[in-house]
Amino acid sequence: MMMLGSPGPYAVVETSPLRLSTAQMLAVASAVIALLVLSVLVAGPFLSYAVLVLMMVGFAIIRNPVLSVLSYVVINTVLTLRPKEYGGGGAAPSVLDFMLGLCLAGVMAYWIVRIRIVEQQPLSRSREQLYMMLFAVWGLIGTGIGFLTGGNNLFNSAIRELLNFTPLLILPIIYERYIETDSSEEHVLMWAVVVAGCLMLVWNALTMRSNILRAAYLYQTGRATTDQELSGFLTLIAVSFLMSLRRSRWLIPFAIVFLAGCFSIVISMFRGLYIATAISMVCMLFSGDRAERRRGISRIGLAVGSGVLLLIPIIESSRLFRLLLMGFANRMLSTQHLGTDLSLFNRYVEWRYEWNVILHAPLFGYGFGSLWRVWDALLGFHTWIGFSHSSYLFLLLKSGLVGFCLFFLAYFGFMRNGYRLLRSPRLSETSRAIVRAGIAFLLFILIDAYTSPVFDSKTDLVWVGLIWGYFLALEKSLGMRGHLIEQKPALLTAKPIT
Repeated sequence: MMMLGSPGPYAVVETSPLRLSTAQMLAVASAVIALLVLSVLVAGPFLSYAVLVLMMVGFAIIRNPVLSVLSYVVINTVLTLRPKEYGGGGAAPSVLDFMLGLCLAGVMAYWIVRIRIVEQQPLSRSREQLYMMLFAVWGLIGTGIGFLTGGNNLFNSAIRELLNFTPLLILPIIYERYIETDSSEEHVLMWAVVVAGCLMLVWNALTMRSNILRAAYLYQTGRATTDQELSGFLTLIAVSFLMSLRRSRWLIPFAIVFLAGCFSIVISMFRGLYIATAISMVCMLFSGDRAERRRGISRIGLAVGSGVLLLIPIIESSRLFRLLLMGFANRMLSTQHLGTDLSLFNRYVEWRYEWNVILHAPLFGYGFGSLWRVWDALLGFHTWIGFSHSSYLFLLLKSGLVGFCLFFLAYFGFMRNGYRLLRSPRLSETSRAIVRAGIAFLLFILIDAYTSPVFDSKTDLVWVGLIWGYFLALEKSLGMRGHLIEQKPALLTAKPIT
């Protein structure tokens, strides 16, 4: 019989050419993180040394599946500390950006060649992966046509936009094949995501503090916007575990992470994030059974109440803090002024121009890297842009209706797979909490994508790709998924479980 939590009947046993222990993987990852972060903070010749070290460890990273996935998390963290500006300038990337992009491209190229050519395994073993592969091929064809027909396409922008989707292509493939569910390697990856999220929470708090110290007027405090989607992901993970855990010493840490995540989202000053967090959290609460829902509501209420009590002395003693709270409250309340808010009106104008452009090429789009002309209602003149504040219009404009449908066939397919997993009685408490948080985050992204360029951001899609990979690996371990094409035992051997 198949044992609960054991690999499925066609478990893949892989002999990696470079097998590192957990301690070694953590040491390598820590060294790379330290070098890359320092290279961001320190200018001058140290950047060249960081690039040299990156090239030296790159070969070891690429050949190891766990380190390959971990490299996306590490590089994502570094790129977040060096945020890319959206637009149509097409400026050449810095040396560090170029090397990091080269590393990610090397990871993808190595595993595609190894799996498809050397091991003669199919890349797409599920319909969702197949749809994503077809989307990538369609995007390449459309982009090539855009350049050949003399469209207003920029090469640098096209490369960046195409590379932004690579996490959705390669991370699920590597995760499914080489990372076993509930293994030490998976624990390392999960802790890496949590550490990266906590780092972003601290970074956002320090950024906001710096803005406040330098501001002379309230509007000059600005916002803290470093990977707010990851802040939302951590918040949802904390809520999911608060729902699932009956009694645990981890309840207080999860409550603290929940409050910190909410604080990071509030200071982002993005109303779309407020709405996305609230809706996805409510949906996640209702996805649990009666006991989980009761635990979640009571513990969230207790955490929020404790946070408010801790803030009362600060509110009473600091007039500046009261002004900041007033500003955040006005920002949230302004969401209801859908027809009069100037910022929202500017987006309506932008979307109308983009929709008119889409209607001229509805099926095929203009290709990635394309630019279009819009009216900026705030500045009062026309400008050329290469991004959209609506990710849905972005996909339609870049890849047309065909690419749009392929992308969301994959996206909603993985959401459906997550719901199937959530209903399985064979899931452990930890796996159920992670799956529930993953589904909620996919919903969070869909809501946030309405007014944000989420699908034009590699830093956001990395977390989506990891969730997709986790779903596939968990389905394989439970024997719940049939492959489109059965794997050939080339360099890998399949052992039935008895």
